Amino acid sequence: MEIFEPNNLSIAKSSFAPVGDSVWEERISALLRRFYLTSTTAANSIWRVASASNVLSQNFCVDSGGGRFILKCREGDDSPGRLEKEAQLACALRNEGIRAPRPICSDSGRLMTTFAGFSWVLHYFQEGDHFTGRGIELDAAARSFASMTKVLENAKLKDLLFQEASESEFIQELPGLVSRSEQLRLFDASAATALKRESSLIHQALNLVKEERQELERGWSGVHTDFHPHNLLMQNNEVVCILDMEDIKVYPVLAASGFAAFKLVRQMLVDSALRRREERDPQLANRWLRGWKESFPDALWTVSDLGHGALYRVLSLIHLILTFCLEKGNPQFLYD
Repeated sequence: MEIFEPNNLSIAKSSFAPVGDSVWEERISALLRRFYLTSTTAANSIWRVASASNVLSQNFCVDSGGGRFILKCREGDDSPGRLEKEAQLACALRNEGIRAPRPICSDSGRLMTTFAGFSWVLHYFQEGDHFTGRGIELDAAARSFASMTKVLENAKLKDLLFQEASESEFIQELPGLVSRSEQLRLFDASAATALKRESSLIHQALNLVKEERQELERGWSGVHTDFHPHNLLMQNNEVVCILDMEDIKVYPVLAASGFAAFKLVRQMLVDSALRRREERDPQLANRWLRGWKESFPDALWTVSDLGHGALYRVLSLIHLILTFCLEKGNPQFLYD
């Protein structure tokens, strides 16, 4: 089945490639000399971290006399404050015992630095492989997701959470966007064909979400909305780091949890033998729910609830992709 074919999230090892651009190499070397000399000393080698084409930030791996580091940058002055707030949130979560990235302050004491037309945050490098689902990784991931969500209920973290204008607008707007499938051919003919082919399925899913909307939107809180295999670093069946704090925002918790379970279980079911066992005796979604209940023992969610939550999030992402393409003429998310 196509949905269980290996994809870009099936690669367990982080991929680094030579920067291959002297301008970028000199820019990063100058940044480190000017702002981070206390932490890093001079850069010995600089590598680009492979990422999907729709990622807004660029990541680099830097080896220096001071160790190995991850450098995250985004073009511009970070005027919405997302990169700096992401670093602040990572620090706050680490203080609460959550295994988040560890940002490094510049020599002037700032978490984020603006230099050469870019905004930059430096992190200590964390060893680990991406989530595959082997052993008890799913149980560890469920516990980590739940414990982080529990911490994010803390009112003192509220100002660090990203707020979106409206997360449920897709329910009203998606039908109109789906009806414009032919316009997608300006960007990608195969995407237009797929959207037209699956339009009835999308409408069925949307009707189900409408029926379950009250339950799906019952609880809103700070939650990681993109808890997928490449945002988890694992060692010895344990989560050692949760990545991409910018994906933490106020969102329907059931939808975020259902989507997280879907992304991780999908990766596990790339293994055909496990998929056959799961077809005979479904266990994986219940393992996710058990991990959730360790932090939320009164939760009454069922496996069906998780499925409805995943649908809610998937439909909202389809809405995002189509809005960028058809309303803004920007296909950057069409990769998904």
